[in-house]
Amino acid sequence: MFSRDVFLLQRAKSYLATLARGVDPIGGGAVPDDGVLSQERIKKCFEYVCGVLQKVIDNGGKVVSVREKRPFYLSNEKKNHVLLSDESIAIGEFVERVNRHIDNYSTKKLTGVSVTKWLLDRDYLAEMRVPVQTYKKTPILTLDARTIGLEMREHFVEATGKRRDEFVLSRAGQQFLLDHINEIVPVKRPAGAPFKRKKT
Repeated sequence: MFSRDVFLLQRAKSYLATLARGVDPIGGGAVPDDGVLSQERIKKCFEYVCGVLQKVIDNGGKVVSVREKRPFYLSNEKKNHVLLSDESIAIGEFVERVNRHIDNYSTKKLTGVSVTKWLLDRDYLAEMRVPVQTYKKTPILTLDARTIGLEMREHFVEATGKRRDEFVLSRAGQQFLLDHINEIVPVKRPAGAPFKRKKT
């Protein structure tokens, strides 16, 4: 779409958002309480359409088919809405918090595997062979890990009744990943398959 089309979308969204607040977007006065536009269900419809229009605007005015998901991307505005924890949290929990702010129907999700691979590629994690199963590798922390707020802690798994180690992110670590979130390319990895690092 041309920039004028995006401008018209923004105007349409502005009008609907104003109506959703019970205000006449043209005259600026309050919408009559007994009118159809004051009904709560109508207001919620306006709010929903505003959300759809914003997604089209963010995509430069292009409507994307739900069958063709876009690569993961988080705008600066949405980054500001990701809730960071003052307590250290697992990478999986961080990923869930991020994915709450994307459109699951049109955008690929961020995954814990993608985050781990990105950390491996940048030497915040390294691979170590498990002594019992020499064919299997497991990520371990490097000396640089603590500089970004990445640590290891013991975690009790209720389903198995056993304890295992997991990577956790301090608030600084969460912010570090959030700052670099769009550099992390989502990847899929078969269960049990080793991580492959890029050659430098």
